[in-house]
Amino acid sequence: MLEDAPSSQWGVAKWSKAPDSDSGIRRFESYRPSHPSQSGPALRGAFKTGFTQNSTRAFFPFVDHDRDAGACYRLAGEEEGNGLNYGTVKVLLAEGNPQVREAIKTALGESGFLAVSETGNLHAVHDAVTDGGLDLLICDAGLGADDIAELVFRVRHHQAGTNPFISIIVLTADTALEKVRRIIESGADDLLVKPLSVQLLLDRIRHLVEINRQFMVTSDYIGPPRPELVLSGVVGAPRMDVPNPVRAKAVDGSDAASLQRAIDNAALQVNEHKMERHAIQIRDLVDAIVPMYEKKPPDESVVLLLERLLYVSEDISRRLKGTRFAHVSELCLTMLGLARSIGAKPMFADEKDLQLLPKLSQAISRSFLPEEDAAEQLAHDIARTVDKRQPKER
Repeated sequence: MLEDAPSSQWGVAKWSKAPDSDSGIRRFESYRPSHPSQSGPALRGAFKTGFTQNSTRAFFPFVDHDRDAGACYRLAGEEEGNGLNYGTVKVLLAEGNPQVREAIKTALGESGFLAVSETGNLHAVHDAVTDGGLDLLICDAGLGADDIAELVFRVRHHQAGTNPFISIIVLTADTALEKVRRIIESGADDLLVKPLSVQLLLDRIRHLVEINRQFMVTSDYIGPPRPELVLSGVVGAPRMDVPNPVRAKAVDGSDAASLQRAIDNAALQVNEHKMERHAIQIRDLVDAIVPMYEKKPPDESVVLLLERLLYVSEDISRRLKGTRFAHVSELCLTMLGLARSIGAKPMFADEKDLQLLPKLSQAISRSFLPEEDAAEQLAHDIARTVDKRQPKER
């Protein structure tokens, strides 16, 4: 049922109740003008399918059909004087279906997004993220769900691009539990299920602008708080305010340089939190690994623990460079060497390596405590102990 428009300058448009079979988006169906000189069928012919919307009605400004029909319109829900200026927000829209991609791009343009790039190619997404400068990524998991999850994970862990705080919305038609879990655990801000509601997408972008954005940092995860996930180290994991690039430009009017400074400062804080969580996980892993060797040979599950210890030792060593915890690097590199040595023959670990693991893990954990003034000397002492015995093993 159509309702009266809110003022004499607006008409009412009706949208199809069922989404389009190809694009999954509701289409413009009919228009009833608020001005008697305007013809609904004439406007419908002029607008055709140029408008997309999910609600059953939308308001458009009165236009002179003879002069500029279709040149001036407005999506329902877009408020005048809302203070949002999306004009400088850099968006990458990655969607495999050309019709869906065009519909979303049109809706974004109508909402004020002027810097929207589009692609249906996963390689182009990688290139755009690596090149930097993105504020918002809207990406279809259909381009490669596992690859998308891996890319988001790398972005959040500052392994791809210059901004780990890009706002990321993933679209998916595949609701298989494992696929959904991987996307959520990658650190995406939002996951929307297709067929897509354009209005819902716009609403979620608006929500991302309005929230006080926080990230949770664990040894396994960096991203929006996900307390419901079974992630290692969630208990006690720190949450911190992080830059919101879309809000910074749309509300605060931040320029690229000042935004990048905020991103760099927050990234340093996230990096420190990450190292502290890694130190805790190294301790927990060692506490689980060493007792397993009391049984000869140990259970095969020790291999997975050693692989995780190797990864965490590598990652913390990479993150330590240039930080105030650089003195811990020697300890972590030593741990990395031991993890590789034991992992090479996991069923026949050297007893001396096993004896060193608890000492190393405790020293690494203590090194991140502010009251441990002797941590640096302790790092050197243990590292020298390992160095002395390495030539004898060769």
